[in-house]
Amino acid sequence: MPEYQYKGISEDGSSKKGIIYASSEEQAKDKLKANGLTVEVIDLTDGRRSFFAGRKVSDDKLCSFLRQYVYVMRTGMDRVNTIRVLSQQVEGKRFKRVLADMADEMNAGATFAESFRNHEEFFPEDLIKMVEAADPKDRIKDAFDQYVRRSESKLRLKSVSTSATFYPILVGFLMIAAVLSIMALIVPRFMMIFSGVDFTMSAFSGLVVNICMAVYKNGLLIILLIAAVLVIYFVLMQFRFGRSFRSSAKFSLGLCNDLYTKRAYAIILRNIAAFLYSGISTEEAIEAAAMMCKEEYTCFYYALLDAESYVNSGLSLSKALTKAGLFSELIIQTIQIGEELGTTAATLENVAVYYETETVKAAEKTRSIIEPAMTVIMIIVVGILLVALMQPVISLYDFVSTM
Repeated sequence: MPEYQYKGISEDGSSKKGIIYASSEEQAKDKLKANGLTVEVIDLTDGRRSFFAGRKVSDDKLCSFLRQYVYVMRTGMDRVNTIRVLSQQVEGKRFKRVLADMADEMNAGATFAESFRNHEEFFPEDLIKMVEAADPKDRIKDAFDQYVRRSESKLRLKSVSTSATFYPILVGFLMIAAVLSIMALIVPRFMMIFSGVDFTMSAFSGLVVNICMAVYKNGLLIILLIAAVLVIYFVLMQFRFGRSFRSSAKFSLGLCNDLYTKRAYAIILRNIAAFLYSGISTEEAIEAAAMMCKEEYTCFYYALLDAESYVNSGLSLSKALTKAGLFSELIIQTIQIGEELGTTAATLENVAVYYETETVKAAEKTRSIIEPAMTVIMIIVVGILLVALMQPVISLYDFVSTM
């Protein structure tokens, strides 16, 4: 969405200037007029500034701001002054400017939710939806608290699952590189020692040596192929279908299926709980949670869309998730109890905490299987190379002994 720089006169006669996001200049003027500002000058910012303006605020900076907002509001300070004070405390010039503009907009009559929506290019859409639902019900503190807890939980689970899979994969690539180096650089030179010796290698040793010589002669081609595969992978990850395919592949791996499924449960349930705490309706909470997992958990995305349609038709959340499939019996039964007690949001959060703990355990289990397996594979491969090379050494010893 384009960024416009404006200058105008507020209702109290003071001069105001700042930045606003809108799809067109007319929409920008309408937004400013709705906030009680008479526009004098408005211009589209230059391309370089617009490029950086399109970037969302980072999660760590946003969570830090939301925590500070809750703490300051507990002192009794009003929203406008709280935002204005925090605009001097946050990191980043653009963040400071956005908060200062929000304070001016609210001072001119805009609601808290409207000030967030006016800067939708800067704040994530899920936070804006939570604010829009919580603002009329005066539940902003709950919404911010839930957003922070959800973001921290998601970051923690990502770190746990990454440590369980990325590190072993990295070690695996290093092991492959080491084996290829041995095959291409050491074995061919080692076999040159026996070039003048008349002996017959066993079929096993001959096969291994021939493979090593093929790697040696086609080393550049192999490197180019590996580089091409990596480039294609990173290019595909820039597109939604590529990320969706990677998501499906994660759940197809039997070893990691348990880890990623429990992680998905934890994140999805906490997302729905956070939206419900903010005052969003059940069907809207499910839809918002579905959109947030569209790329990373594609299969759950479609299941949640089905659940949303079932809720719209009159079913309860537990029955909708049952018909949608993919969700465990523990989740369904626990939600049923929560619905009967009228504590659905709290129940969802408690189940999410349970699956967060289970995700950590699954990550430890996965790591405990992958790391030893990689070591065993490395030992077997190196052992095969050593056994294959020992036969020529023994033959050379026998040849020297007969001289």
